[in-house]
Amino acid sequence: MKFRFFQKNKLVNIVIKDYEIRVLQTNKENAFEQPIYHTIALKRGIVEKGRIKDYVKLQAILQKHLKEWKIQKQLVHFTVPDDLVVLKEVILPFEMDKNEEKEYILQELKDDIPFEDPMIDYFYKGEMEEEKKAIVFATPEKELIDYVALLEETNLKPIGASVSSIALYRLFYHLDLAGDGVFMLMNIDLEGVQIATFEKHQPVFLKFLSFYEWMEYWKNEENGFIWKGTDSEFNDYMNRLIEGLISVYTSSETTLQKKINGVLISGHHPAFSSLQKKIQQALHVKVSHIQKDALFLHDRVGVPESGYVPFGLALREVHL
Repeated sequence: MKFRFFQKNKLVNIVIKDYEIRVLQTNKENAFEQPIYHTIALKRGIVEKGRIKDYVKLQAILQKHLKEWKIQKQLVHFTVPDDLVVLKEVILPFEMDKNEEKEYILQELKDDIPFEDPMIDYFYKGEMEEEKKAIVFATPEKELIDYVALLEETNLKPIGASVSSIALYRLFYHLDLAGDGVFMLMNIDLEGVQIATFEKHQPVFLKFLSFYEWMEYWKNEENGFIWKGTDSEFNDYMNRLIEGLISVYTSSETTLQKKINGVLISGHHPAFSSLQKKIQQALHVKVSHIQKDALFLHDRVGVPESGYVPFGLALREVHL
């Protein structure tokens, strides 16, 4: 008989992208106590738009590196891929029993969820006299089960899944960069941008701007990702990205009918500095980002931007 003894004082935080796996190992009680960070490059076709396409190969790659880094039999938090998460607000009848709410929510959202067999999680935004507001997260059941199975079969114990923007917001909050007002967060990656709005530290809006079609222009070389298209194509790419962000910012502000107090930006992107300047110029609001000397790894090397979401996962037990 086999027994699996998990190292309960250690925590692994994993983000799986189409082109990269990001792994942050932390102390469960104190995420800032000598964290260790690794990345694994992935070839195209193993993961596509967040969905695992070559399960056997992905499992072998992850298992090989975890064994090499001696990251086994540990608890793990992971993110649900950005393209596979939907957030909606649902008004629930005040008198409705808790056991009836899930079916009611699924019925209300049947035309708003773009995938079959959704798994949902929700929390109450607030209660009124005759109705309750629920913020609902939905993700496809099959893909979530695939990720849980992948981690379990690499000898880890999944204890929580999160949305990347919520994990990242938690880090901004911990670093005193998010106040009590309304803040929009933009997490920029090669695959696209996940945009989320938080009101009094609760997520109230979520949207993913996909840029998968542009990923073929980026090539992963020894010193990072290099643009392989023309200058004209690059300018077109950057303009479309900025225009998309401005469009969402404007429409979300209108929907909230409140002034956004600030924009929080982060991301693992070769043109991040340029994007940051363009966003600052385009939006008439304070734009904040995490300074490079804000977080350090065990060897006193600063945490790269790609490690911010895993770091936010490690702070999952922090209550806002």
